[in-house]
Amino acid sequence: MATRPVLRIFISSTAVDLLDYREKVRDAVLGLKNLPIQMETFSAQSGQPASEVTQMAADADAVICIVAHRYGYVPPKALGGDGERSITWLEVDSARHAGKPVFAFIVDPKASWTQAKEQDRLVSEPGKAAEIFKAVQKLQEFKAYLENEFTRKTFSTADELAGQVAITLANFAPQPGYAPVSTARVWQPLFCHALQPAQHFRGRAGRLQELKDWLQTPVTPDRVVSVVAAGGTGKTALVHEALHQAKLSDRAGVFVWSFYEDPHTDAFLRAAYLYFTGEKDTPTGGMLERLQIALSGDFPHVLVLDGLERVQSEGDHRRRGELEDLQLKRLVCALAGGVGSARALVTSRFPLVDLDGYTGAGHRAIVLDDLERPVALDVLRAWKVKGDDAALAQLLEPLNIGGFYHALSVAVLGSYIGNFAGGDPSRAPEFSLTEAEGSDPKAGRLHRILEQYAKALTPVERDLLARLSLFPRGVKVEILGWIVQSGGEVAGALIGLKDQQLVSLLERLKTLGLVFRYETNQQAVYSAHPFLREFFRSLLVTKPESVHESVRAKLAPSLESRPDAKPSDPTVLDQYELLIEETLLAGRVQEAFDLYWYGLGCFGNLGRVLGANGRGLRILERFVPEDDFSRIEPRLSLHDQAVLVNDLGMFARNLGDLTRARRALAQSQQLQTDSLGDQNLAEVELYAGRFRQALVYSEGAVSLATEAQRVDYQIFSLAFRATSHFALGNIAAATADFQRATELERSPLFSLRGIQEAECKLMQGDRPGAYSQTQANREYTIRGNYNDNLCRCDVLLARLVIPEDPAQAGQHLQDARAFANRSGAVELQLRCFHAACELQRHLGDYPQAIAEAEAGILLADTCMFGKHSIGLRLVLAETLLAAGDARKALRNAREALDRSEQPDCAYAWGQADGLHFCGLAHLRLGERELARQRLTAALELRERLGHGRIEETRRALDLC
Repeated sequence: MATRPVLRIFISSTAVDLLDYREKVRDAVLGLKNLPIQMETFSAQSGQPASEVTQMAADADAVICIVAHRYGYVPPKALGGDGERSITWLEVDSARHAGKPVFAFIVDPKASWTQAKEQDRLVSEPGKAAEIFKAVQKLQEFKAYLENEFTRKTFSTADELAGQVAITLANFAPQPGYAPVSTARVWQPLFCHALQPAQHFRGRAGRLQELKDWLQTPVTPDRVVSVVAAGGTGKTALVHEALHQAKLSDRAGVFVWSFYEDPHTDAFLRAAYLYFTGEKDTPTGGMLERLQIALSGDFPHVLVLDGLERVQSEGDHRRRGELEDLQLKRLVCALAGGVGSARALVTSRFPLVDLDGYTGAGHRAIVLDDLERPVALDVLRAWKVKGDDAALAQLLEPLNIGGFYHALSVAVLGSYIGNFAGGDPSRAPEFSLTEAEGSDPKAGRLHRILEQYAKALTPVERDLLARLSLFPRGVKVEILGWIVQSGGEVAGALIGLKDQQLVSLLERLKTLGLVFRYETNQQAVYSAHPFLREFFRSLLVTKPESVHESVRAKLAPSLESRPDAKPSDPTVLDQYELLIEETLLAGRVQEAFDLYWYGLGCFGNLGRVLGANGRGLRILERFVPEDDFSRIEPRLSLHDQAVLVNDLGMFARNLGDLTRARRALAQSQQLQTDSLGDQNLAEVELYAGRFRQALVYSEGAVSLATEAQRVDYQIFSLAFRATSHFALGNIAAATADFQRATELERSPLFSLRGIQEAECKLMQGDRPGAYSQTQANREYTIRGNYNDNLCRCDVLLARLVIPEDPAQAGQHLQDARAFANRSGAVELQLRCFHAACELQRHLGDYPQAIAEAEAGILLADTCMFGKHSIGLRLVLAETLLAAGDARKALRNAREALDRSEQPDCAYAWGQADGLHFCGLAHLRLGERELARQRLTAALELRERLGHGRIEETRRALDLC
């Protein structure tokens, strides 16, 4: 990998009061072609030891230290600090001991200042007067230390600071012989799939220049550009041309992925992560957060996403153009909203409706028209079609739609006449009036051209195209060779051909513009335009199932149908997935289902153990085309249909698509009525914060389990009913249900039901009881390898031990996040955001705590996880109060209260806490009567609930 020297400049300062100043300094560092290192670049690292942060300063080439009127976060001894010096002081000291230069910039004490000062906290936090006085004193000591030990300058404004930093760094010359600690990667574009080029690209100069300018500019407000047009208009060809003509910077990456060739979102995320991070490997699934971290710096990385319509809705169950994969939706929305300086270039047949809110503010759509006549004439001549303008215009007339000409049709027509008609326009195919008046005249005319083209091809070329077209993601020569080896009708005219002969034929078809080639894992893959695949697939004279059976027969012997140890290696999982797909396409539906159920271990292994939710969902989608449950494979028994659709719903739920989960789980319940369906639906509604509906489902689950005399299902259902009652404020009913479940269990509740009960104990103030139950539960989940519930246990334990052992809390949270991020499970990630906010607030790192809560709220709102939308707003309100921003705290507490009071929610705990934090915010703002009203209502409700923090409300009321 090529590199060039670059200086790493660490920017050290407090965060809340100096955000604008840090951004100005960052831009100054970038302007000098150096690399700024600042904590905003990295994801939340809750509980991170101070030594890890200070090591970054020590490893840099120089440190810029900015100090104003706040002392900042003081890491405790448990996290590597000394309990006295701020993290900024520790960073500077670490750099000094490593022999690295430190340039200090201190605000002029006479300068106008509108941001928070340390002493301002005496008003917002009068109970912490001793702590605040100490922080003011330590701030003065730190400034004196900087003045005595380092080069120091003062500043009054952000622009003045940036100018001083630029001058200082421009004059900074490392000692002769000094080697920078880092080098900048010289990026080379990565084409995971070739974008199908136009054999003869002509015209569209304005659009081409527009895309070239966008690719070449380092900063743009249009962070996502979508090229939208009907199939065959030339979207991909335009993007291909722009990429090859633009002068791309080697300071940023260009990553190209075609969803035409591979619509697997987790494969895309994994490949993008490996490219942008430079890592050699990455865990299975859940790459979204990791990719966003890699893209979050200042380099203008470009992601090219071709054929996005392959993963967009056609308007059946969702809005037309809505992204069906939630992780991809989140990534595209995050890019439009701003992930560092990264941007995306998208092609699609459908508008990106998920970005409607970003139109003109992060997203720009380019609607591409068909070719104008002069351009279409140029394309024909490039294919060596003869004749003057009048003759060629007559040739094009059947393709004329309002003075424009379908690009793919023009190219195929030109290729046919140039290669098989000697360039003579008079030998063009004839078009009927019916073709011009059909529902899709472009498709009808292209079909007519292709019919003539097919007749001109040799039988071997036709049969090769027909078989290649069965594989929508392209096909390797090896697989075509397996088909040939099968002989008979499966091989057709290809019988007896060697691999090298197949390659020669494919290269000939490539020259004709009918197929294109790209490299993957050092192997050539051949594919064709979707329109061409659809046509040539219809020329297959044998059954498609027979062709797929020849592939299945080659794959099957290498994999066990019922392995004792379920697979976990990504390569083996890929092989099983391909085998299931080919088995299903071969018509062996039951065998394909058994491979999923017994080979891969169904949801129990893929979802709960591995966290491979994206893979599981993708596999099951093939059994239920377009989520049309009326088209589910009838060759499966009703039981197998029910459990298949149930698993599909569980994967969708984990990935945050609650609407899809509801539909699937309701269908599963219709196929086979039992308690499990109502249990799963109750869980979905608990996530959504629709607690009344959760209670209805859980009551139904209890009844069905009791009728069936299924003790295990009774226990599960009682726990869901207890959790629903608890959320609605029916504490006695919740206690009775948990008690009855425990009696049936004949031991303390464990697994998910144990987590549900322990969380209720925590909310009522029984921290010891919650801790002992969760610690025992954690040991159970480790023994059973139930990684999803292990993650939940770790998050809950993190929250429970924060006051006594924040370092241990950080470790629990780190362990939980490893699985939550790997799995892509939204509910687990939201739990982590909540715990991380509480931990960082306890440590006094308010900016990080606020960032954790805000990131969680964005995710919860996007996925409509109503319970977490409320809980995260409440924890954010409490954090903002601690940070001294009562007005923002009030806004978040009010929003949480309003959501909790919605009729379908009726979240008693959200109402109680919303009232409490609204009251505190009013009190901080000096609005004592409003504070008294809110706190009085909060006290009444908290008393009824047996709330664990009721004394806080009483103390606040005493101040009114």
